[in-house]
Amino acid sequence: MILSLDVIRNLGGVQVNNDSVSFGLGAVAIKNEPCNESITDQDFEAVFDGKCWTVKWRWKDEVPILKNRVAEYTVKPHLRQEYDLEIEEWISGCVL
Repeated sequence: MILSLDVIRNLGGVQVNNDSVSFGLGAVAIKNEPCNESITDQDFEAVFDGKCWTVKWRWKDEVPILKNRVAEYTVKPHLRQEYDLEIEEWISGCVL
């Protein structure tokens, strides 16, 4: 959630603790609880487990076979190590 400073000011300030966020004199409190969200559409279903999104596509027929001609875009040699580290971060952050 993103709140601008004027909203926080109108709510009477904000207090952030390890497991909660309180606004004003405690009239509004948000607890840090596990978040499970999902989106269902005619073409797909997406589920968020609090850490990662998992998407399952609903195909009309059989699952299509990709016929990409480029397996990976070219990365300049002097940026390759930084690129590989970023990809590893993405993968390790969303291990199922």
